[in-house]
Amino acid sequence: MLSEPSGPVTGAELLSHKLLTRQLRRSLGVDSPQALDDLLAALRRVAPQDPALQTLADGLPVLLARVAQSYEQSERDLELRTRSLALSSEELMAANERLRQSTAEALAESEERFKAVVVNLPGCVLRSRPSRRGDFVFVSDGIESLTGYKAADFVAKKVRLSELVLPEDLPMVYSQLDDSLMARGSYQMHYRIRHRDGTIRWIYSVGQGVYDEFGKLTFLDGL
Repeated sequence: MLSEPSGPVTGAELLSHKLLTRQLRRSLGVDSPQALDDLLAALRRVAPQDPALQTLADGLPVLLARVAQSYEQSERDLELRTRSLALSSEELMAANERLRQSTAEALAESEERFKAVVVNLPGCVLRSRPSRRGDFVFVSDGIESLTGYKAADFVAKKVRLSELVLPEDLPMVYSQLDDSLMARGSYQMHYRIRHRDGTIRWIYSVGQGVYDEFGKLTFLDGL
């Protein structure tokens, strides 16, 4: 609530507020406290000759004082809103950070459970891109006991499973894989590979294609 001035209002008091000073300069050409005092004094001198001027002389300082108070109140309100917004922003950032940490912890926990399951599976689990080369996106460490090569070697494309399959078995592998993908079913096949130590190993492989929402083949998952 705005209060009434307790006594005569001086130009210095009125022009203490920058916004009001700017408005008076634009509207009345008043750019200093003395100029405003002179204007109010001139108005008071001629006011007794006209009741309307007297009303203006009495009310103008009060009006200007109330305008100055309104500007000050608006600035205080803006400052409070700015502080409130800053606090809300900080709270939002803190909540977002807590959510991020919680999500990261949940993801890490999920990954650990997945790794534990994969490690204890017989053989190896793999995901590859649907190409003749068989580029692995992921393969579990069990691939080393089957082939003699580390999982990291396959992911880094230093070695590919298709290169280890015996040449006479490779056409059958491709044919069975193509047939199962065309039917959008799972595949099961036996084939031979040459282990890193030179020995021949029989492999039993099962898996299926992974498709996106548009029906496009994106990955091959296998065991």
